[in-house]
Amino acid sequence: MSALLHALPLLLMLLLLHVHTFCQTLCAAHLLRQRVLKGETPHRGFSNSQPHPTAVLRPLSPPRPPAAAWLARLVSVGCFRFFPTSSLVHGSSVCLWVLVAGMTSIFSYSAVQNGKTILLQKYSGYATLIVNVASRCSLASVNIEMLNEVQQVYGPRRFTVLAFPCAQFANQEPLSNTEIVQWCEDLGLLFPVFDRVNVKGSSADPLFQMLRAQQGAPMWNYTKYLCDRSGLPLRKLEPGCSMDALRQSIESVL
Repeated sequence: MSALLHALPLLLMLLLLHVHTFCQTLCAAHLLRQRVLKGETPHRGFSNSQPHPTAVLRPLSPPRPPAAAWLARLVSVGCFRFFPTSSLVHGSSVCLWVLVAGMTSIFSYSAVQNGKTILLQKYSGYATLIVNVASRCSLASVNIEMLNEVQQVYGPRRFTVLAFPCAQFANQEPLSNTEIVQWCEDLGLLFPVFDRVNVKGSSADPLFQMLRAQQGAPMWNYTKYLCDRSGLPLRKLEPGCSMDALRQSIESVL
């Protein structure tokens, strides 16, 4: 009962955020309806070859759930430190926050490593830093050194870097998956590196589609997504972030 009373302000806030999302959806649908009634062709959502829809009306694009983004931001800055630890970190409570806020855990996704599918549930209970890497990028040297250091320092505290090679930015990852394995061995990487993926566009890996929806798209190689021990993406760190900023961010979720 005590935990429930402490959680009431949070639940009220989430309810208001969901009402806001619903209102945004209604507004988008209303605008689309007005355009259709005026004889305009929507730019997205329907092809030009299709007749103007009259029975099925939908927003031009699915709205991003502000509840998820706002909850992640509030958690990341420590707004919920006044709640009892037991009401936020135990399994059943975490499930409640995920369901209410509409946030998605990375632990419900999978990745491919050496041709084998790996369930990210394997890292459940770990804080993670998901990074799109590229061996030929000018940022590779400094970033690999940073990633290895934080893995060494924070690994014993249930933290891990998860690296995903990607060639979508200036084709700076020319290596095959087999060659990437050798590259990892040559550099002595201390963290898991998975097979190559796409991280942007319609062909993006489902994991990165979710990260993009919740925290924004990666702008270049070595964009970093920090997730808490429940697998919720809390923050995006740009490729040029400093070591101090990276360590401070990681410390905030451990």
